[in-house]
Amino acid sequence: MTRNMIVLFVVLAAMAAFAATGRGAETGWPEAARGVEANLATARADAAETRRAMEQERDALIAEHRAAKDSTAALEREVRDLEREFNALLEREQGLRTELADQQEEMKALEGTIRTAAKEADTLSRQNPITAEHPDRDDVVRALLDTKRFPGMDDVRALTGIFFDEITATGELARREGDFTGPDGSPAHGSILRIGRFATCYSLPDGRAGYLLPDAAGTGLTAVTGGADADAADDAADFMAAKATLLPVDLSGGAVFARIADEKDLLGWLASGGLLIWPILLVGVAALALIVERIAALWRVHSATGDELRDIQSLATAKDWNACRERCAANTRSPACRVIGSMLESIGTTREILEDTMQEAILRELPRLERFLPTLSVLAAIAPLLGLLGTVTGMINTFQAITLFGAGNPRMMSGGISEALITTQVGLAVAIPIMVAHHALERRVDAIIGDMEEKGASLAIELARNGAVGTENGHA
Repeated sequence: MTRNMIVLFVVLAAMAAFAATGRGAETGWPEAARGVEANLATARADAAETRRAMEQERDALIAEHRAAKDSTAALEREVRDLEREFNALLEREQGLRTELADQQEEMKALEGTIRTAAKEADTLSRQNPITAEHPDRDDVVRALLDTKRFPGMDDVRALTGIFFDEITATGELARREGDFTGPDGSPAHGSILRIGRFATCYSLPDGRAGYLLPDAAGTGLTAVTGGADADAADDAADFMAAKATLLPVDLSGGAVFARIADEKDLLGWLASGGLLIWPILLVGVAALALIVERIAALWRVHSATGDELRDIQSLATAKDWNACRERCAANTRSPACRVIGSMLESIGTTREILEDTMQEAILRELPRLERFLPTLSVLAAIAPLLGLLGTVTGMINTFQAITLFGAGNPRMMSGGISEALITTQVGLAVAIPIMVAHHALERRVDAIIGDMEEKGASLAIELARNGAVGTENGHA
């Protein structure tokens, strides 16, 4: 179609040129026809060339398109392969991350187990005498407790070695020569006998012997001071000298010896109660003195026996008043006899006067009998009140210590707690015996008063029966 258009264009151009010259009919037409044909041939040649070029270009574009399409398909396949590989790598990465997290968690758990075992080994090393024979234990444990480094297999082997050595040593009876801190606190050298981890004894060249406990660092041994009595020390000396087969041991690992060594004597224990302990003790001493005085005074008081009363009644029946008075004067230690003696002075009076005389005589005896009993009652009430005051004072001191030093150190609070408890304990310990003694003395006084009333009433009845008592009109 392009070629026909070109030919048509050439023909039209030739006709126009011919018409313009006006000579187309005569001479110009053949030339024009030849020119047109030449142009047409040229146009056809150009068109053919153009067509070939276009076909070549089309073929090249088709080939290039096909190559691009093939390349695109190859790239798409490569992309799909890379995506599959990428996804596989992601899955592998996720699996490796999970495995790494599990391994890290396992390593943390393993590290925690090793650290815990190291702490147990540290505690174990500080609480038994075996460590003194293996001073290198401390370095191993310190290395395991260092949080800046991860424990290796050598550390784990050393740790397991400590535990296995401990198991083996607990069943051993080991004797050696070594250094330790003596009873006076100075370095000493002597024979050391270890019985498992339960007991460690020593003997010095001068014959002294005793028990040893691990020191504060756990790498040395210290002689027990005040922890074992003389018999236990003698048993240790005999056992060390192979003279005995029995040895007392402290199965608590030294806790019993430590407790005994920390025990205070009586004065030290009382001093830990603070200043208020001394007024309480003063109350106790005063009450004790009064109780002793009352016991001695009432012990000297004799109750009138039935025989004495019958003798006096017989003499009264015989109206031998002088003999009655002499018999009462001979028993002045008996309040009942003194009351009867006072009643004999009122013979011949009325019954009311005789009874008033008896009551007056009894009232005269009461101050002597009830002397210091109210004071004992007051002292029995004062002692626990002082103990309560000491409790309040001790708790105030405890709270002040907590305010200043916090509650992290129990030793800082022990002083106030000791004051609070010991004062209460001593106050009750003083008050209870005073109350018991006061009750016993009061019952004794009541018994004496009852005896006086009984004997006086019996005499009054006997006098009335014998006509020794007059009526209100003055007649017997």
